Amino acid sequence: GFLPARDKVAVKPPVYQIFPLDFFFECLFPFTLHDRNEVGFKLLDLPVTDRSRLGKMEKELADRAEKARGKLGADGGG
Repeated sequence: GFLPARDKVAVKPPVYQIFPLDFFFECLFPFTLHDRNEVGFKLLDLPVTDRSRLGKMEKELADRAEKARGKLGADGGG
């Protein structure tokens, strides 16, 4: 029920990914470091006209998936 959100977000690298410290942390540091960044988006609702088509789109997608599943079974895959 929402429009897709696409945006470029600048994320500041942690200190262990900045030259020259990055060499030490990538090559000599004996532990694995994990970096986590959270980004929030405000999603916009789908217009009412698009929302009315969602049921039809969902049915079409389910039909296509069922056909693909049947084709995989007939071809010996999966």
